Amino acid sequence: MQARKTWSEYCGTVDGIIFMVDASDHTRMQEAKKELESLLQMPELQNVPFVVFGNKIDKKESLKEDEFREMLGLPYHMTQGKQPNQKNSGARPIEIFMCSVMKRVGYSDGF
Repeated sequence: MQARKTWSEYCGTVDGIIFMVDASDHTRMQEAKKELESLLQMPELQNVPFVVFGNKIDKKESLKEDEFREMLGLPYHMTQGKQPNQKNSGARPIEIFMCSVMKRVGYSDGF
C-alpha cells in the first residue's frame, strides 16, 4: 500500500504498465478496480500501454475473463484487443490477459 503513494513520481518515465490482479480473490476486486482507475486517470499515463493480468486462473474460484472485465469495469470495447491487426479503434492501449503464473500459462501473451 505504501508503494502506491509514490507511483505518480515514476509514471512519467514508464514505457508500459503491468497490473496483476488475483482473479481468485473476490474480496479485493473493488480495491484492484479503484487502483487501476486511479492509474488510468493520470494524464501522464494516457498513452502508456497497460497489460492487466488476471492471475491464478488455475484456482476453481477464479473469475472467468468476462466476469473479471466486468469487475474491473473494462468491457471489450474499452480495451484495444488481443489481435494486433484487429484493434478496437478509439480504445486506450490496454488489454486483459487471464493467466496462471504458477502453471506458466497465459502471461506470455501479454508480453
